[in-house]
Amino acid sequence: MINRSLDHNYLERMHLDNIPYKDLRNDALDQYVPIIEDDALMLIRQLIQVTKPTTVLELGAAVGYSALSFIYGNPSLALYTIERDKVRIQQCKDNLNQYDQLNQVSLIEGDIFECYDEVKRLSLDLLFIDASKTNIQKMFDLYAPLVKSGGMIITDNVLFQGYVMSEDEQVPKKHLKVARNIRAYNEYVHTLQGYQSSIYSIGDGLMVTIKE
Repeated sequence: MINRSLDHNYLERMHLDNIPYKDLRNDALDQYVPIIEDDALMLIRQLIQVTKPTTVLELGAAVGYSALSFIYGNPSLALYTIERDKVRIQQCKDNLNQYDQLNQVSLIEGDIFECYDEVKRLSLDLLFIDASKTNIQKMFDLYAPLVKSGGMIITDNVLFQGYVMSEDEQVPKKHLKVARNIRAYNEYVHTLQGYQSSIYSIGDGLMVTIKE
């Protein structure tokens, strides 16, 4: 029997040893910026190392932490990321200016549903969905067609603090709508013809989807 509290502390320590940009990570956490959790980040970085994508689109840049982490050690990777929050955009620009030495990241400013025309000609190896989950299925339907056959779609926060797995009456009212949206999204993608999906209970829940 594994002691889960010890398990979590041990794994957290191990992950931190392999995470790039720890200062950026810590600054984001200090400012309560929602960023990808360490174990989820490490899994995605390993998937990138194995599959070697050349074109990646991220929906939801925040301060650029995940984008920079994805390109780290992958000089042939071109990453496009979309962000609409003005404060986050400036923070992201500052971080890209400091860390993106090869200019691999292209920041697109605006609403995800209004920026489609700017990326619609891309042929994606990887789509990373990490934006607000209010219209998550709509995001998937809009951008998944850009992913190549054999490419990946990775969605973060698909367990949403465990609320997605809880009965509605156990979910705080302020989180109920989002929990329902994500629950419906998980069912939708999991049963969608032409895609194979698995959900991993790491971070805040990570869905990895392969496009057939």
